[in-house]
Amino acid sequence: MDDKTRDLTTLRFEGPRFDDHGLDLDVLPELMAYKALLVETAKSLWRAQHPDRERLPRGFEASLSIKFYGLTEGSTGVPLKRVIPEDTGNLSLLEGELDQAADLLENTITRFAAFLRQNRKSCSRKPCGTTRRGGFASSGSESFRGPRGN
Repeated sequence: MDDKTRDLTTLRFEGPRFDDHGLDLDVLPELMAYKALLVETAKSLWRAQHPDRERLPRGFEASLSIKFYGLTEGSTGVPLKRVIPEDTGNLSLLEGELDQAADLLENTITRFAAFLRQNRKSCSRKPCGTTRRGGFASSGSESFRGPRGN
């Protein structure tokens, strides 16, 4: 049985500790948080597109396998791929929701980063900035960006 992979998005970590194109293990929670946001967003999109259905299709979450097989340059890029098992049955129809969720998250992260840049002086760091744990940017000199790099 050969599973297929399909490009989903490339996440970028920028800042001094990513200049060597390596991924510090401290940012793995950010990747896990991104996946959790992606899955919850895909669920919400599916529910919005199927208002007549009470439940998600059986195996919805289990079918959303997301992996990376290497890192790219440009500080450190993490190309995420969707793994599509050969025997997906009707779950292959869920690919659209995952792609839409990735696009929605990318736009949200990009807009939030722009908001922070524009309001850096008027915002105190705690309410508007991100935190070391659980945030998408670890410090003022580091950032997390979607594929467009905005």
